[in-house]
Amino acid sequence: MKRLAAAVLALVLLLSVSVPALAEDGGPPFTIMPHAPGVLPEETARALELAALYYTDRQPDSWEDILAMYALGLDVSSLAVPDGLNLYAGILCAAADGDPYPLSEELALRQGEDGAFGDSLTDHIYAMLALKIAPVDAYDADAAMAYLLAQQAEDGGFEAWGGVAEPTGLALLVLEGEAAGTAAAFLLACMTEDGGWIGYPEWTDEPDACTAATAISGLLAAGAEVPPEAVGHLLSYQEEETGAFRFTAGGEADPDFATPQAVRVLGELVYGSVYARLAEAVNPPEPPERPYGPVYSDWDAIPQWGREAAGFALTSGLMVGDELYRFLPDVNITRSQLAAILMKLNLGAETAEGFETEYEDVGGAWFADAVVYVSERGLMGGYGGFFRPHDPLTREQIAFVLARALNLVVTIEDREPSDIGAADPAFADAVRAVFTEGIMVGNDGRFDPKGEFSRLELAGLLMNLHR
Repeated sequence: MKRLAAAVLALVLLLSVSVPALAEDGGPPFTIMPHAPGVLPEETARALELAALYYTDRQPDSWEDILAMYALGLDVSSLAVPDGLNLYAGILCAAADGDPYPLSEELALRQGEDGAFGDSLTDHIYAMLALKIAPVDAYDADAAMAYLLAQQAEDGGFEAWGGVAEPTGLALLVLEGEAAGTAAAFLLACMTEDGGWIGYPEWTDEPDACTAATAISGLLAAGAEVPPEAVGHLLSYQEEETGAFRFTAGGEADPDFATPQAVRVLGELVYGSVYARLAEAVNPPEPPERPYGPVYSDWDAIPQWGREAAGFALTSGLMVGDELYRFLPDVNITRSQLAAILMKLNLGAETAEGFETEYEDVGGAWFADAVVYVSERGLMGGYGGFFRPHDPLTREQIAFVLARALNLVVTIEDREPSDIGAADPAFADAVRAVFTEGIMVGNDGRFDPKGEFSRLELAGLLMNLHR
């Protein structure tokens, strides 16, 4: 098999050159797809477009509006925050600007001796969520969780406001482990045949958009599979004319509650948890006082077998760590991080035709130049005006980008892994190429095309290419 080695040679030469620090960012795949694959990508893309049009140039009326806009990737930094917010709502809004810690300190002081915040389940859960995004020393997270678990019924659900689906979905935003699993199972058991949830059965037997949005958001937070009919049901509340959402199927558009909640969850289905993204966006506490050393600050968390690769990534300047000098070995590599690495390696010299270079979700971010670089060379493309920089990449997607970057030529001599049938047809040739070359080999003859690809795995791959 003949391969063009010029790109690999460029890689070897450039690894010895000092390069600027790569800021780390966390988070979508190669096509717009929600967690529920039964919903057509076109439907989801259309719903996103309508939601973005609805919120374009709109002054938010509530903190839920701000979260919805943030979930869509819109810039909310210059928006006026509504007055009179609860502390937890203020923290969530301030997180979008990066400095929620003063409010976090104030909120933590309001925690009761029993671990509770306020008198309602809503206040308690949102306080836990806000302090998870911006934690402070005064907050007793264990006591807060113990208080919440004491409210959980034996069947896994939570009851409040005359309903069970909505409070259970809300609790799933902060639950972990077995408690999250039983709550998610309970929530799925409450789903109607058409994919909806009834919020308040004592008052009505009609499903509503707010309960559906809360339920889906909770399932996503718990890592549970969201049924396709649930996503389709949520999208059925959206008005085609305005992009707004109705509270009930036959009702009028509800700009105050249904719209911001449904739009936020729509963004989460495609781009990941808005709360996780807020946690990544906040300015972290002051970094360690020690100067940048010869190893990452989380060196002890890197397994022994991977430390050579991690050290290579550091000394080569390809992956220097986040603001706290952490390597984060188990975190999945994202599109923006891979784009930055490809630009540092100067891979993909050819200029491609027909690729977008301007995206609504890039702006002036640290990875903006890298996105232009990979787009101009046809190494990585966007999705209808969005680059989706924080999406994690699967193994087959990594293979696809590397095959392009290294200019691998596919021939009939290529070997293929035993699970090649699981690969997307668009990526199959790239999988065969990197598998044959030994660049990505998998385990026991399997490639695991849809599997995750961690930062430590990429460091090992880069080190092996350098050799």
